[in-house]
Amino acid sequence: MTDAYIDEKTYVSYLAVANAEEETKQTFTALTETHGFRVYRRGTVYRSYGLVCDLSAHAYAAFHEDLAYRKEWDPHTRYMELLAHNTAHDEKLHYWVITYPFPFKNRDYMYVQGKRHFEDLDAVIFVSHGCDTHAQSKPPCDKYVRVKDYKCAIVLRTTRDGHCAFFTEFSEDPQLTIVPNWLLKWVLGKAVPSFLQELKKHALKHSTDP
Repeated sequence: MTDAYIDEKTYVSYLAVANAEEETKQTFTALTETHGFRVYRRGTVYRSYGLVCDLSAHAYAAFHEDLAYRKEWDPHTRYMELLAHNTAHDEKLHYWVITYPFPFKNRDYMYVQGKRHFEDLDAVIFVSHGCDTHAQSKPPCDKYVRVKDYKCAIVLRTTRDGHCAFFTEFSEDPQLTIVPNWLLKWVLGKAVPSFLQELKKHALKHSTDP
């Protein structure tokens, strides 16, 4: 990892989208509202807007980057490892394995995550893109299905009253020929609400732990 994998325009574009929920309401389908988060979908792209109270953007960013803690609180994360860090561009190469409900195989990912601070806006942005360039360090195997088409952005902004305004955009090709209705219902009815509830709870816990 020598050159920057994610260009600067990408961070700026996600910052703009994070401030445009009204536009998202017009162009995406509202799916659910749970635990203070509003989730939208257009095709394979999902967006979520919400608020994590009593937490700054920088405190949430520290929580997000704590991979060891992620493995403790997130039941869907089976394994997570930092493989490389390009300090010049603040980009990290991660390997991640998540559990899928039976009868599907678990999924694994190789992705680059970049981070930018916008100090004048008190904002932190993470952008992740699937990256198979360094797959030789964790080659695909029969045990998991490798997800190559993966994008995720997280925009965190500290509000005037000290809370964390949270936005995320997520898309991937889960390598399923057909997405069964029962799987989509499970994701929206159980997996997403449970994940968001645990996310808020453990983000606050992380910020108060010594």
